[in-house]
Amino acid sequence: MSLFTHARSRIRRSTALAAAVLVVAGAMTAGSAVAPSSPASAAGTASISGTVSAPDDVPASWLEGTNVYAYRIGGGSFVATTQVDSTGAYTLAGVPSGKVAVEFRPSYGTDLIAEYWDGGARIEDATPILVSDGAQIDEIDAHLEHGAWFSGTLDMAALRSAHPGNDRYTLWLTSADGREVISSYSDRLWYDTMDFSFPGLRPGTYRLAVGTHVLDGISTMTSPLSSVQFVRVGSGSAVTLAEREQLRSLALAALPLPSRISGTIGAAGLTLSGVTDVGAVRLYERDGEDWVLLPGYAQDILYQKSVAYSVALTPGEYAVGFESINRAIPAATEWWTGASTITEATWIDLASGEHRSGIDGGIVPVGSPPATRQSGPNRFATSAAVSAASFAPGVPVAYVANGWKFPDALSGAAAAGVLGGPVLLTDEESLPGVIHDELARLKPKKIVILGSEASVRKGVATSLSLYSADVQRVAGEDRFATSAAVSAATFSPGVPVAYLANGWKFPTRSPEPPRPGRSADRSCSPTARASPAPSPPNSPG
Repeated sequence: MSLFTHARSRIRRSTALAAAVLVVAGAMTAGSAVAPSSPASAAGTASISGTVSAPDDVPASWLEGTNVYAYRIGGGSFVATTQVDSTGAYTLAGVPSGKVAVEFRPSYGTDLIAEYWDGGARIEDATPILVSDGAQIDEIDAHLEHGAWFSGTLDMAALRSAHPGNDRYTLWLTSADGREVISSYSDRLWYDTMDFSFPGLRPGTYRLAVGTHVLDGISTMTSPLSSVQFVRVGSGSAVTLAEREQLRSLALAALPLPSRISGTIGAAGLTLSGVTDVGAVRLYERDGEDWVLLPGYAQDILYQKSVAYSVALTPGEYAVGFESINRAIPAATEWWTGASTITEATWIDLASGEHRSGIDGGIVPVGSPPATRQSGPNRFATSAAVSAASFAPGVPVAYVANGWKFPDALSGAAAAGVLGGPVLLTDEESLPGVIHDELARLKPKKIVILGSEASVRKGVATSLSLYSADVQRVAGEDRFATSAAVSAATFSPGVPVAYLANGWKFPTRSPEPPRPGRSADRSCSPTARASPAPSPPNSPG
């Protein structure tokens, strides 16, 4: 995407009391760039000149005043500018040495398509011009063609009424997938209707989006979005324009947005700055088989460790990305819930009037391992999947515990972490087929049954002997004694710490198993009350 692109746009309020702020951008996300007003400092001694032409039916006044820009390739910085004269000629003076791209951008009010020399739509497509000190480069010419035109009126009354606290809006024209902002502009949300106009468009498919903000005191465009939507044009939001097509005087309306997604974004492990954005919450809406990026940020994070967001949306299916937006601070994007790509993300089916909260995530330093999900159709298959993803064949030990009762498996987790083996879950009476398969793959040197025969019957022990000649049982008269027995069989005196947790309540018990090279801490189950433990529900976990 280019820093500045071919489309120009302007908003005219229905009352015509004031002109809107104009922002034209290409590689921008949520208005990170504005039209250049002065070149970067380091002026050079070279010049670039040429002639700009157009079809015969174009008035001379349309060409006169066409803006010509030179950009440094690689950094995208703007280094020189001029305008075309009445004959179509131009000269860019003070061009520094290096590779540059030259853009020809018609002034507002024409339907001519902007382009880079020679014919590129984006700076990535531009043919680079190699400039040396003092060089005079000529014949850098352009021929601008007529483009399509998309314009109309947008009714904002329902949206304003549903969200009265929002005092700003941004209007975007994006590519079909939403990843390129063709043009955008922002203003105060004072009126119920607004006129929009996007001339000079190349043939293709576009989407019109509108978002509302509460001004954050820095910039409307980077204020967190309070609402965002693709404007519906007929039955969908995509608008396809043919060459030179005039799709004008449309009467469109923004929807009131009865649904909402909220959560937090964090930036764990990053060095945060109070000056620039580090990451942002980006929203993707499903359109058939495609995920389309909604423009703007639901929230951006600067120096905070964590910040909340809440954005109103149309009912539909969404994916939420927690994305790096600062090249100077390398960070990895995460998708809710913990996925590393959008295809692996857990998507949200948002019903009308529904508020989905707790959609949390964050960005992490590049190189951090992505979050992955290990699962199966039930708790036994899940334990086998975790083992298969973590351990190679020939492990020194595999622990087996009752999958319907948490204490024995939990007590064995620390021991398994220290000795380098998995904890696999079994039914009380028989060994599940997925555990048979995983033990056959693992070929453990030793198998340790956690708990007494009341938890894991003799028949299971017999099955386990098929996979190791050394099958042991570590048990006590109850869950507390079993916890102590596992600790005694694994840890020597003088451990740096021992963790205690309620042996009757599962939620408080989530110790991290120690890994080789870490301190050999242990977890025990103290008696919390004298009454017997309730029987767990016989359902998969």
